[in-house]
Amino acid sequence: MAYQVTYKDKDDNTDQTKIFECFTDAEQNAKRLDADGHTNVMLESPRRRSGLPNFTGILLKVIGILFLVGGAVIGVVTGRDNSADGFDLTIAMEWWVLSVMCAAFFYGMGEIVNLLDRLVKKSNT
Repeated sequence: MAYQVTYKDKDDNTDQTKIFECFTDAEQNAKRLDADGHTNVMLESPRRRSGLPNFTGILLKVIGILFLVGGAVIGVVTGRDNSADGFDLTIAMEWWVLSVMCAAFFYGMGEIVNLLDRLVKKSNT
């Protein structure tokens, strides 16, 4: 099994990669690179695929976008249906504000899940 340490070089700001056969060697090298001031130091293990996206985070973001689109459509439909003289902006605004709040909540939770997953992958590999 090969362990890979990737990092951004502090001197020339390029992405670098080192490959190790032993986990302890890779872990020590990653800690040394981080202590030397290199950024984005990540130890990737063949046992854990760090490149896979988090399904839960993506699903929460999609639900948030669906809330936003659905609320916009429902706001237009109910604003038009509930008024005899055209368009009732008050009812439409209620739907729009509610959909923006729900969408922001779900999208934000999806982003939080993705960031936490990235932190776990960085610290546990």
